Amino acid sequence: MDDLLSLETRDLLKKFGAGSHKPGSGSAAALLGLLAIKLCQTVAALTTGRPGYEEAAPILGTHDSELADIEGWLEKAFQTDSEIFDEVITLRRERDDSPPDSAARRQINDRLARASWRATDLPLDMVDRLLRVGEVGVLTFQVGFLSARGDSALAVRAAQGAASGAIAIVRLNLHTTRDVERTRAAAGRSDAQQQTLQEQIERFDRVEMSLRAGVDKRLKNRE
Repeated sequence: MDDLLSLETRDLLKKFGAGSHKPGSGSAAALLGLLAIKLCQTVAALTTGRPGYEEAAPILGTHDSELADIEGWLEKAFQTDSEIFDEVITLRRERDDSPPDSAARRQINDRLARASWRATDLPLDMVDRLLRVGEVGVLTFQVGFLSARGDSALAVRAAQGAASGAIAIVRLNLHTTRDVERTRAAAGRSDAQQQTLQEQIERFDRVEMSLRAGVDKRLKNRE
């Protein structure tokens, strides 16, 4: 399989739109998370050394290492998710081609169950990291270089969108898992992640609405 991150942007986009199962939605969520990190990093770079942001730059700097760690994890997940999903699809086809009630089919089903859980655990773990990127994005929006707020706002929304998508992937996968206790635990974890995401979205909505109030005030003063 191609090293996805080494592809030219246009070639990578073609792969996403080629009607294939790989790369898929999990890889897309990881890519959105990577873009969010890069936007946070560029705002932090624009903030550092700028007059009037002497206190903000160190605050953002405390998250440099965390973002770098998450970036490395997401880069691996971007590739791994595509490989795992390809394995799942291949095993499904092998299962469908095998004789019913045969030892071969039972063996394939066991392998498929393990692969399906890997395809579920990865986006579950991804959500935790995407939520952290969203939190750093909110902080970056609040204290970072004002003229780069478009970048930091997009970082927040990209991370949140990626997290929402990854949660959806998990919930869809759980429709086919057989281990009841493991499914229940994964569903509970996913529900908690959804609650955390919703709280983050609502909190950032309020931050953005405060900016809208400033726009309304400025327009009123011009009337």
